[in-house]
Amino acid sequence: MVSHEDSEAWSVAIELHSDPEAEEKLVGAILTASETNHQELEAEARAALGIYYAHHGRIPDAMAHLERSLELMKQTPGPNREAALHYLGQIERGQIPFPGPGPGTGTAEAIRSFVLERLPAGLISQLGVHISAEGGVRWEVEVSRPMSDAEARLLHDTIDAALDRFQPKG
Repeated sequence: MVSHEDSEAWSVAIELHSDPEAEEKLVGAILTASETNHQELEAEARAALGIYYAHHGRIPDAMAHLERSLELMKQTPGPNREAALHYLGQIERGQIPFPGPGPGTGTAEAIRSFVLERLPAGLISQLGVHISAEGGVRWEVEVSRPMSDAEARLLHDTIDAALDRFQPKG
């Protein structure tokens, strides 16, 4: 199964999240790709900029670039298409994982990665982390199979550890 997290566009957007020149770099990549008629690169750069904008609360800009990236990709399957579709879906549901006031950047994605790295492979089929403007975290957890008591405790403890590590104090 292809995941949006396998996407180069998603990786670039997360990597550039706190870079003060991120927008300029991504727009430059779009312009260069467009000028050289490199549709695949333009689609990837637009998806990255759309994800970047989504994480910074610039929803109309995010939607415009994500939708254009999908037009350029047409029906080409792959992680960049999955990333664009994933973020458009989150925008439509009002569930963009805003970085929020917590330490670090891309807090929702960092929390998600933190939890998934500490659980047995294949246990979680879906893990949604949504951060409100106030910094509260809402979880959506789907398991792929019944959990043992030890796995349930590990899941609970891991979520507690993520909250302790990533939520603002005070």
